[in-house]
Amino acid sequence: MQIDLLERLQTAQTDLIAALDASDIEAIQQSSAAVQDASKQLRDLGSVTTDPQSRERLEILKKMNRAAAQRLRFMQDHMSNRLSTLRGDTGTTYATPYGKPQMRILPVS
Repeated sequence: MQIDLLERLQTAQTDLIAALDASDIEAIQQSSAAVQDASKQLRDLGSVTTDPQSRERLEILKKMNRAAAQRLRFMQDHMSNRLSTLRGDTGTTYATPYGKPQMRILPVS
């Protein structure tokens, strides 16, 4: 049962990464729900045995989780920059990566 759940989680993570790479919002939502469901079922199992096969699968899942998180940060930064460009950047604020916009002090003419 445990290895089946780990395989489901790995498949869901693979689908999530593919959806993030494709910027497919609907697929991102579906695969995120699948990841959440598989994770919940794994948590409900209680403790995870650490046989060599499960340990190897968990290491792969940890790397996949990091890869998905990096893609999310990239997408967030990319969208922030696009919105900043569309806004026209009037000079009153400027975007800072991973933070709140800061006020820019303009010289008085």
